[in-house]
Amino acid sequence: MSEGEPKQLKMLDESFWQDHEARLRNNLGQPCCTLSGISTGLITMPGDFAVVIHGEHECASCFHHEGASMHRFFCVGLNEDDFTGGETREKLTECLRLVATEVKPSVIFVLGACPVEVIGDRFEITVAKLEKETGVPMRALHTSGLKVGTQAAMLDWMWETLADLPPIPEERMKWVNGPGYFGEGDFRDDVRRPPNLERSMNLIGLPEVRRGTPPEWMEILQALELDVISSVPFGADLDVWRSMSHARKTFVADKRLYPKLFEVLEGHGQEIVEVPLPIGVDQTRRFYETICNAFDVPLSKLDSVIEERQSAAQEALDAFKVRVGGIRMAMGIRMYNNYRADQLAYEGLGDVDALAEMGFDLTILVQGPPEERMRARFAETFAYLGCTLPFDIFPEPWGLASRLKEGGFDAAYLADHCRIEAREAQVPMVPLRTLQPYFAGVENNLIRMAKTLEEVLDL
Repeated sequence: MSEGEPKQLKMLDESFWQDHEARLRNNLGQPCCTLSGISTGLITMPGDFAVVIHGEHECASCFHHEGASMHRFFCVGLNEDDFTGGETREKLTECLRLVATEVKPSVIFVLGACPVEVIGDRFEITVAKLEKETGVPMRALHTSGLKVGTQAAMLDWMWETLADLPPIPEERMKWVNGPGYFGEGDFRDDVRRPPNLERSMNLIGLPEVRRGTPPEWMEILQALELDVISSVPFGADLDVWRSMSHARKTFVADKRLYPKLFEVLEGHGQEIVEVPLPIGVDQTRRFYETICNAFDVPLSKLDSVIEERQSAAQEALDAFKVRVGGIRMAMGIRMYNNYRADQLAYEGLGDVDALAEMGFDLTILVQGPPEERMRARFAETFAYLGCTLPFDIFPEPWGLASRLKEGGFDAAYLADHCRIEAREAQVPMVPLRTLQPYFAGVENNLIRMAKTLEEVLDL
């Protein structure tokens, strides 16, 4: 190697990482560590499975240790000598064998950490060998903090892996709006009514309702004689994931986000249909209409089912608009990682229609690099999504106060960590993505908005 080659290679390497960073920064959603993201998803998902973190003990501390399956996480516990010597196979083999024989899960997910990616450890070979030896299905995923990607790509990878597990038999299948789902008995053994698979669906990426509260769609879709096999992430334990291939259609908020998952589901003959996020009156109505049209349910039947709910929501909305019409509101996006599908849908703009129908004069505030080329790229994304609202870019949250003052905003809809900035600007703030979904959430949203605004705006 000549004297100039190392410098040239270093320049090429730097160029590569700058291009990679620019590609991620073009997205309105923030990037994330795939190990942290997938672990966060799995630790909150109930089910008979285990997760093995293939790395050092510190690698198992990059995600929240709270959730239904936190007791099912294990770590290989590699050390510096293992990495420098490239000898990881023995410890991984021992760990997988112990988990398979002592825990006896129905599947084991093996997640790679940064050091094993640095040394090029092809641990999937060891995983395949132990799967054959123990008879326990195992899935090796080369996750790590070095594989930074968008949150949507991470979810797509995780969800594809779950949906591609061997389906459970129809007689053991769960469906989330079936009898007994909320504690009225074990619905696996319920013999009153099997799901009607010809009129069954999956729901992907919809807003979650408050924990322990059945979502409105359960009652409405049952009244329309439609069955929901799975709703992701709501109610998606391992058996629900392994049931979703039996559905006939899948409805998703933002079809662009999950190409790998949809490849699996389309392989089972499913039709993929896009729906709006059911936030506010108009979007909720269009959500139900889209489902009805896909199953040839007459809209007159839908009207008879939702008339009372829709009328009450519209009446409350009309009264609210009289009070707040024209108030200037700043809505922030691209501000944090939370791996929530409803936040990722439509680049975080899923609440725009709901806020607009409340009567607010909206401006979008995008956290991102302020260079003109980035402004042009964000503008292209907004145009693609059909959003014509004015927008501004701010590089860091601690610059928000001045932007809110300069913009003359009366209110703000921002990530929770921006409260200090909003308080400094003396602008009342509603935390981002706290609007409740469906017709049932409309009145609560309006009450919360009015309470937040009343002190400053004398409503």
